[in-house]
Amino acid sequence: MRVGFCRQAITPEYSMGMAGYDRRSLPSDGVLDDIYVSVIAVEDDNKGQMLICSYDLLGTDTGLCARVRKAASERFSIAENRIWVSATHTHSAPGAIFYRRTLDENYMEKLVSSSMQAIASALEDLSCAKAKFVPASVKGVASVRTMDSDEAGNFAMPADMILFERENGDVVLNRFVCHPTVLNEKNTCISRDLPGACARQSKNGERTLFLNGPCADISTRYSRRESTPNEVERLGGIWAKALDNALENRENSSDMQISISSDIEELYMPAAKFFSGEEKERLMESLRERMANAKDIGAEREFNSRLAVLERPTYGTAEGRDIFVTYLDLGDLIIVGLPLETNYEAGERFRERLEKTSLKKVWIVCYTGGYDGYLPSGRPLDFDSSYEDLAAIYTSDAEEILWRSIEKCVSRNQN
Repeated sequence: MRVGFCRQAITPEYSMGMAGYDRRSLPSDGVLDDIYVSVIAVEDDNKGQMLICSYDLLGTDTGLCARVRKAASERFSIAENRIWVSATHTHSAPGAIFYRRTLDENYMEKLVSSSMQAIASALEDLSCAKAKFVPASVKGVASVRTMDSDEAGNFAMPADMILFERENGDVVLNRFVCHPTVLNEKNTCISRDLPGACARQSKNGERTLFLNGPCADISTRYSRRESTPNEVERLGGIWAKALDNALENRENSSDMQISISSDIEELYMPAAKFFSGEEKERLMESLRERMANAKDIGAEREFNSRLAVLERPTYGTAEGRDIFVTYLDLGDLIIVGLPLETNYEAGERFRERLEKTSLKKVWIVCYTGGYDGYLPSGRPLDFDSSYEDLAAIYTSDAEEILWRSIEKCVSRNQN
């Protein structure tokens, strides 16, 4: 097996609108740290090649994914279903990258050209490697937003890794599960946020590619002390130390035999039933009252976020759409990529069901192969619905529809 790595800066050279927060209207006015496209190229013993591309962006919608896959396939003769396109979900990156919304074509061209440069360098960097699965988790960085303070303090963010050991420098693939949102809507500087701080302080950080998991309801809300660059570094340092310790101790690590199988499954996701105009107005008034009487900043932010969703001009107009599930079997590990924001419990249900049927380790990775919004919890909409359910545009049985598609894709590739 051979593995190569490269990262290429994709920091915009001019001011751009920023993605991630409804309440932020100002464009970027500086750079805290560069954002990147990171690429791991993997070649198994049968000379089959796979590209994993991760972008420090809010998301990579289907239009960007299609452009990157097409350009890479034509230039490097790698099948499009073997080109993985994902995002870390930083909320401090450019926003004009979504075909259904606003689009900056000059920046899109930069993303594609930078991707081709990174892929070419990663392929040139291919060298013999041995793979290990290294379990890791991190306390003190993130928690589920609905937890109380005691539960939040004990939450361990999953952060398992694949370590590719090479003579010319190890490469790490790290799947984490957290909204990288230490920097809030007041920030107008480009930044990787948490993954960047982790990379700067980890021994292997400059050769680590980050994939984000089911974190729709996981964030730093109760672990961050403030929304500042120094706090990004503090929390990123905790994460980096946990990764370094896991890589050094390698407790419960296991050797991996890498063989590559990949696929892309298309499915149709029906639209949700939204609040009527009258119901929406009554809920908005209720949320304003709850904001005014909120007992802490966390509750106030939650109510404000829900209100911001209902104030969107497009609320209630979304239609059903085709989305894509990305499948990657590395032999000892299956990685399923979803183009959605999925809450932690739903991600765990997918993982447990897949591990039971496949008898392999499973990672669920989000913000992959598209950027198509929230997966709803399945609970009927009411005045206590979460931000995630209010923002979701899909039918309440979307999780089961998605599971059937995942199961179909895995079954087809396991047989």
